Amino acid sequence: MAARSVAIVTLLTLLAAAPSFAQPNQDGSPAGIEATSMSMKAVLARYHAAVGSVTPASVEDWKIDELGMSGALHVIAAGGNYRQIETLGPFHYERGRFEGQAWRQNANGLTLLLAADRGREPIGVESVRFAADAPGLRMLGETDTSYVAQIDSVGGPTEWLFFGKASGLLERLETREGERRFVLTLEDYRVTGSERRPWHMHASDGRPENDIDWRLLRLRAPALVRQDDLDVPPNARPLVEFPAGTSRVSLPAQFVDGYVVVSASVNGLDLNFLLDSGCSDISLDSAVTERLRLPGYGHSSQSAAGPFVQTQTIVPELQLGALRLHSVTASSLPLAFETSTKTHVDGLLGFDFFANAVVHVDYEAGRVEAIDRDEFDPKQIPGAIALPVTLDEGVPLVGVRVGSTASGRFIIDSGATDVCSSPALRSDTPMTSRIVAKGAPSTRALRLFSGKASEASCAWSRPNCGASFSRARVSPASSAFEPTAKPNSTVTATTASSASRFSSTTTSTTTTPIRA
Repeated sequence: MAARSVAIVTLLTLLAAAPSFAQPNQDGSPAGIEATSMSMKAVLARYHAAVGSVTPASVEDWKIDELGMSGALHVIAAGGNYRQIETLGPFHYERGRFEGQAWRQNANGLTLLLAADRGREPIGVESVRFAADAPGLRMLGETDTSYVAQIDSVGGPTEWLFFGKASGLLERLETREGERRFVLTLEDYRVTGSERRPWHMHASDGRPENDIDWRLLRLRAPALVRQDDLDVPPNARPLVEFPAGTSRVSLPAQFVDGYVVVSASVNGLDLNFLLDSGCSDISLDSAVTERLRLPGYGHSSQSAAGPFVQTQTIVPELQLGALRLHSVTASSLPLAFETSTKTHVDGLLGFDFFANAVVHVDYEAGRVEAIDRDEFDPKQIPGAIALPVTLDEGVPLVGVRVGSTASGRFIIDSGATDVCSSPALRSDTPMTSRIVAKGAPSTRALRLFSGKASEASCAWSRPNCGASFSRARVSPASSAFEPTAKPNSTVTATTASSASRFSSTTTSTTTTPIRA
């Protein structure tokens, strides 16, 4: 669910493999793997002997080539904690882990604490070092040249690790997440101090334009590392600027087909942005980017209901009524989106906007306003009820109970008007319950039979936002899904991070009472 701001530092956003890859088995595992008599314990013993003693602290400098751009990656690591600082073209990104808390900072300077239950961390130069120590690692089999282990990560993608029979080292890693598959190769192992490390890594999804290449230029190990070097950084800057002396601003918005469309201006051009809490960044239609003559960086090939090209751009100033956003890093991709009133959507206002202000959407009154986070008081909204929400790569998720047994997490998505469920959320009997956390209030129901919709399901995905569901027939029954924290009649969904100095998202949605 992620845009270039996420994709640049995580390989898991690389898309579906091209036909040049060997076709995987039916269960998605790599082809050509046979049974083996080697145990996982024995393979890991060979691996740790080949790697040597892990250096307690190190400082690394890498050259990175990605999406047609070159840059530098500076890595500081100590005691299982690390911080990666990446500069690629005009963009600056950071990612790391400190005292068990994974985090990332995007190109707009927003620091996001990553959910602890999202599975293993995205593959990078540091997390690969500890891949063999990941929980859930089990022996799968062997090929002519490798022993193959599998990581069944709870809440994350399946991964396959290839340990060389001759070297004992980790030489290849494959990852599959849905239909996505990529291959990471590790080579040019060298000994520094007591540890053998790969000095060259290359990731590919079968499309050369999406390849990522790392080369280690300098490694200091052991090194002197201070705690301040590893601590989670605060937000680098405020992205949204309120007028002086003002903490509450009404936004020019219209409600069309259940969507919230906000009027904006860039370089004197009037635009329409979809208010989209289910999107992990700010996006522009590529046609608008060209019309504004904004620069494009890092072309990549992606797929969502067909192939398209995505780039990054920098918007000097974005005006939303009285609000100003300066030097905004945004994704640029084709957005074919029109409402029944022929209102054309030119862009998406996602996480990077929500993280900088409290966004209050009153569907009943047809009003949208932005409130300074430091000045926000939930008591300002009568009948407000807080829902326990987690952020996963900037997308707010709420726990939902379906019927009496099944449960799952649902995206609070102001950019969607349908009630959608993952195929993994199944029941052998029809289920009806209530939804209050999906845009405008709804009393429609979703009926599932043995995991299938009561009429043909179809794939549904949001370009750049990564959400993929099955869309089911909506019946006229009285209720649909019910949050695990059950509200009374008027509902306000409020999300926030655990620490105010990091990015928080607060989305307040007042609705009319929902009756059974």
